[in-house]
Amino acid sequence: MLVAYAQAQLVGAPRETEVQWLATDLDLAKANKTTAWNAVWTELAREVRAGNVNFTELRPYEDGAVAASDACVDKEVATLDRLHDMLGQNERGIVALNVRNDQAVQLTAAEVTPGQAAHLVKLTKMLDLDVDQQRAVASIVDAQPPKADMKADKDARMARVLDDFPLSTFNARSSLIGSDSPPSARLREKIEHKAAFLAQLVPILRPDQRERLAVHIESHERQ
Repeated sequence: MLVAYAQAQLVGAPRETEVQWLATDLDLAKANKTTAWNAVWTELAREVRAGNVNFTELRPYEDGAVAASDACVDKEVATLDRLHDMLGQNERGIVALNVRNDQAVQLTAAEVTPGQAAHLVKLTKMLDLDVDQQRAVASIVDAQPPKADMKADKDARMARVLDDFPLSTFNARSSLIGSDSPPSARLREKIEHKAAFLAQLVPILRPDQRERLAVHIESHERQ
């Protein structure tokens, strides 16, 4: 988003062309990440339909998504560092302020992840679970470890970048990752958490319910 606002600010300026190239390269890295991410959920949906979540078959897709995530972070680091060098301090401050005021950023920060009870209600409605299935799914849901809040992590990274970007000491990698684990590690955690949950859920579902679940994965988890 910083790159997009820098583009808008530099329209007609000699630096506009280079910023456009930076934006194009970053968009390509993000597209590759999205493609790899979607491949994970396509494979999971296939396994759900087959009635067997196979971690061995899923692993190459997971590894591909992690590699694409790391490559995207590397590209974002290079892009932000170059953009920082191109802009003056006042320009960097204006760009950061514009991003802070963007409604999309505010809406992302305001989203709340539903709790376990809401998760059970959602699954019951989506899959039309019978009473026995509801009891079994409730046990599975209750036993799930807490999920990493990826939206909160994303918001924290964005806040660090916006705080640091106007400063002469800005370092994109430090701002993007800080003391946290890299985004790819959290991505792997999310995939494995989801796969482990589905591996327990799928055996208690009827074929028609597995199909509903697969369609949901394809339409909601994919980016």
